[in-house]
Amino acid sequence: MYNGYIRLRKREKIMITNIDINTFNGSIPPAHDLVVYEKGGDALDGFTLYGFDEVGIFEGNLLVPQYCFMSSDHDISGYVKKEQ
Repeated sequence: MYNGYIRLRKREKIMITNIDINTFNGSIPPAHDLVVYEKGGDALDGFTLYGFDEVGIFEGNLLVPQYCFMSSDHDISGYVKKEQ
């Protein structure tokens, strides 16, 4: 699992937590979206899913799909944390 931040605007950022959809057991956290995007790409270019029943629907549009939980927090400082 990877936790990262993408800078959008001053004092606004999006938190992205990648998940392995094949082993994840749980539910979508409150105030988060379930998103699928191209692995190595930008999660903001992905597709928002409205539930786990939609997993797989958009995979035909992606070479290597990556699932994540995405949430915004407008009150956090502007630091950017990237995958290492």
